[in-house]
Amino acid sequence: VKVWDITTGTELMTINANARMVDFSPDGSTITAACEEGIVMWETKNPAGGLDPRNDAQAVRQIVQQLHQEHGSYVEVMNQLANDDTLNESVREMALQIVDCRIPQEAYAFAWDVLRTIVLFEKDEQKLQDILVKLEKANQLVPDEFTILESLGAVQCRLGAYEDSLESLTKSREIASDLGYTLDPAAVGFRAKALYGTGQVEEAKADLVKLREQIDEEGPDWWGGRIGQDLLSELETLIDANEP
Repeated sequence: VKVWDITTGTELMTINANARMVDFSPDGSTITAACEEGIVMWETKNPAGGLDPRNDAQAVRQIVQQLHQEHGSYVEVMNQLANDDTLNESVREMALQIVDCRIPQEAYAFAWDVLRTIVLFEKDEQKLQDILVKLEKANQLVPDEFTILESLGAVQCRLGAYEDSLESLTKSREIASDLGYTLDPAAVGFRAKALYGTGQVEEAKADLVKLREQIDEEGPDWWGGRIGQDLLSELETLIDANEP
C-alpha cells in the first residue's frame, strides 16, 4: 500500500501488507487496513509543506457524499465536478478519482438489485423502459461486466426484445464462463425464454434442461432459484402447449 501526495506526485510512505481494505481515521492520523493477520494500524507521516492529504481526502469525500445525496448518481456527481469552476483543481482531481472508483460499484449494485428483485415484481412497462435506459448506460460505463449484462438481458426479455436479450445473455454467459462462474438461474431462464421468443425452440429446451439441473443442485429457495423455477414452469407449459 503506497500513500501519495497527489498534488506533487511524491510518495509519502509504503506499507508492506497484504491489505484487502484500507481507510484513514477521521483526523488523518492513522491508516487502518484489513489484512490476513487481522486489523492493522499505522501512523501517517506529514508530507513536506505541512499538508496532510488524509485530512484533505476526508473533506473531499464529504464533498462527494453531499453531491451524491443531492444528485442521486455518481455519473451526475462527475458532471457536477467537471463543471464547477469554484473548486480548487487538486480538490477536483481527488474528487473525480473517488467518483471514478464508485461509478462501477454503483452500476453493479443497481444491476444486481434489478436482477434480484425488479425483474420478478415490476409489471409496469414504462418503469421497465426507464430501468432499461439506466442499464444500457451502466453497460456503457462498465462494459463486459456479466452481472450488468444479465440484468440488461432480463429486462430486455421482459419487454419482448428477445433478440437483444439473447445477445446480452449469451455475451454474459461467455464472460462468466471465462471467469469460472455460471449464470444465475434467473439469467438462464431468461435466456431460454429469449431463445424461444426468437423461434429457437430446441435451443430453448436445452437451456431448460440446464436450468432444471441448476435448480436441483442449488435449490429453489432463494431469489435466483425462485425466478428460475417460475420461468421453467412458464416455458415448459408454453412449449408443451405448442408441441405438434
